[in-house]
Formats: sequence, C-alpha cells, structure tokens
Amino acid sequence: MDQKIVKKLENEIEEAIAEVIIKMGMKRLPLLPSHQTIHLMSKAAVTVYETACGSESVPTKQRSWASILLTNRMEAVKWTAAIIRGGQKHKQSHSFAKPMTTFHCRDIIESDWPTILRIQSEVYYEFSPESEAVMRSKATCGPRTSFVAVDEQHAIVAYCLAHPYPPNQVAVLGTADSSELEPTNNLYLHDLAVEKASAGRGVAQTLFAHLTTIAQSSGYQTISLVAVQQAAGFWTKMGFNPSTHATI
Repeated sequence: MDQKIVKKLENEIEEAIAEVIIKMGMKRLPLLPSHQTIHLMSKAAVTVYETACGSESVPTKQRSWASILLTNRMEAVKWTAAIIRGGQKHKQSHSFAKPMTTFHCRDIIESDWPTILRIQSEVYYEFSPESEAVMRSKATCGPRTSFVAVDEQHAIVAYCLAHPYPPNQVAVLGTADSSELEPTNNLYLHDLAVEKASAGRGVAQTLFAHLTTIAQSSGYQTISLVAVQQAAGFWTKMGFNPSTHATI
C-alpha cells in the first residue's frame, strides 16, 4: 500500500486511540499509556489492515477491523491491544517500523523559560503573547501542574501551565495571578502549547494525559479551560464540554 496512505492511516488511528484512552483513563484505566505505546497500537492496526488487503485467508475479524474502528472505537482499542500482545509472543510474524520520537514530561526549571516564551510567541497569533512575569505567575500558582515535554534529545517541544481556579470562572488573559484563591477542586488549564515543528506527533495528548494523571492524584474533580484559535474541536475530543456559565 502507498506509504503516504499508510502514514495518514497511522496518524488518524493514533489520534483516535489517544482520544479513547484519555476518556477512559479518567475513570477506568489504571495507567495511561505512553505516546510510544499508542503509536505502536496504531501501527499494529495498519499492519493488520495491510495484511487483510493482500490476503484472502485473513480471518474475517481482521478484515473487518476498519469498520470496527468506524463503528466502535472502544472495540478498536481492545483489538489493537490484542494485536500488540500477539506480536510480542510471535515477533517474527510482525514487522514494525522504528517508533516515532517519544516524549516525556518534567518540571519546569529556570533555564526553560526562554524556550517556553519562544513557543508561546510561535504558536499564538490571535492575541499578543503574555509576558514572562504573567507566565511565571501561572506556574507559581500551580507548580505540580505546570511542566514541559521534552524529546529524546532533552529538547523542550511543548509546555503546560495549569493552576487551581474556581469553576465557571475564567482568569483574565495577560494578568499575573498574585492573590491567594479560595480552595477549589477545579484545575484551570491556562495554556498548553506545542512548537510547530512537533505538531501532529501526539505531544499535546501526552501533555494532557500527564496533566490528568497529576490532577487525579492531587484530588481535583474537574478541569476547565478556554479554547482559542479553533482548538475547540481538539478539546471536545479530549472530553471537554462547552459551558454557558463561565464568567471572568
């Protein structure tokens, strides 16, 4: 099959798998898988599809995998997970390409701020970038829920700034948070940005999965945000619903 089509299938399936896993992870999964694991799941799915296209002897269950994905994404995730387990037992019967670059999250350190500011300036175009003082204030308010994502070369490719904030209220953009807020079980996702060079590689999903893990362990019950620059579709996929009650 044409490699451009294969790559597109892998990317689309990877996004679908990440979407389902993140939604399940809030309540049912004991551990959110890494980006590399999700990528291998998507590659396994495409491998099965390619095999089905080229063989009449492939079982009906494998030939119908694509329709399973379209009609029931949950079943698709279960099936691709089963494929990977089978591939581990019979390594010679499956040929996986080298995984994409993996990412991991870590706390923000002092030397990260120039890169964080660069990514912010690179990504946002509908409004002026926030000052370093404002960005730092968000991280100060939420030290556990503010972090960066780095690649295998330890280069920063994205960041997340989140802090506690009352539900149904929106922090004013460009304003530093200095006053102490009343205790709340709502986490406000102020900013999540990925450098352009790393877009489309699952970094945002990795950041959000890490954030939800921390939020759960910290006792937060909800996460709120403001979707900007046509990002509403992405956040809907991540499980968010629009609110008509939010105030500034």
